[in-house]
Amino acid sequence: EYNEEKKSYIIPVSPQFFPYSPKVEDIKKIDDNKFELRVGYYPPTQFWLSADSQPKADKYMKYTLKKQGSNYSIVSIAEYPNAENVPS
Repeated sequence: EYNEEKKSYIIPVSPQFFPYSPKVEDIKKIDDNKFELRVGYYPPTQFWLSADSQPKADKYMKYTLKKQGSNYSIVSIAEYPNAENVPS
């Protein structure tokens, strides 16, 4: 909430919403030092509901990583505009 009087936002100590759960769905090697990850972001659900049904991702992101020594750096991040046309 925004507080006009204090000109600041009030952030609750306990969030009302659970965060989205990211899941790496695919890893593709582009070349020796670059990889592409497809990550699905799943909406929050109660754990007892998720056993009966498979939730669908609300959105997919494409991460391009570059290996530098033993570490990886993010080169780019892009959102797939239409989740139904995400390559599998």
